[in-house]
Amino acid sequence: LFRENIRRNWMISLAGFLVYFLCGPFLIISDTLNGGHSNNILNILSFSTIILSYVLPASCAYVMFSYLNKSASCSVIHSMPFNRKTLYITNVVSGFLLSIAPAFFNLLSLYLARYFAIKSGVNYVLMNTAQEYTIWFYQVFIMMLFVYAICVFAAMVCGNGVISVLTGMGFNALLPALYLTILFYAATFTFGFYMQDKNYDIAFSMHPAFQVFIDLLDGTVEHTLSKGWIYC
Repeated sequence: LFRENIRRNWMISLAGFLVYFLCGPFLIISDTLNGGHSNNILNILSFSTIILSYVLPASCAYVMFSYLNKSASCSVIHSMPFNRKTLYITNVVSGFLLSIAPAFFNLLSLYLARYFAIKSGVNYVLMNTAQEYTIWFYQVFIMMLFVYAICVFAAMVCGNGVISVLTGMGFNALLPALYLTILFYAATFTFGFYMQDKNYDIAFSMHPAFQVFIDLLDGTVEHTLSKGWIYC
């Protein structure tokens, strides 16, 4: 079952890797061949990281559990010689591996592209370090783990493919949205209560993808292991 999931859905991972590659290693190699240097690759890569951190897990969660949307497919799958626990675990694991595989292979490509640039005489001080690439992968891993877990839940409780994807996206924003709604209500109707900047920081730190997006808008994308991500 695991091999069958990978065989049928590997194109999703390939498409994600191509996006990562064009926004990262390809630029390093291209700049090196043209005599330049790439010192802001992670900032450029952050745009594709935010998009793919939602698109890849949502797509993989949907395709892994799309059989639940049709009674005929569900009957066929559940009639196979393995129990539902094995089916669920296999689908969850294979779907997450398909989601994170593009980032992992992109990490290896970044290492190789950096090595090629240094061997070609590029000043490595101006480039992102290998440690920063590793921390970038850690961030992608955490973001996709958050999004994928929620999208799997949405795919299992919804009976329609489009609705499951939209529900997964909505559930990812549910906790920060609920927190901000309560604060806005308190600021509007409670005397003496005011919204502060730290309230927004707390809200956006509830989801790693939101925190990276806000840091990107502020121009302060620092790949650290801080904020509320540790509770995952």
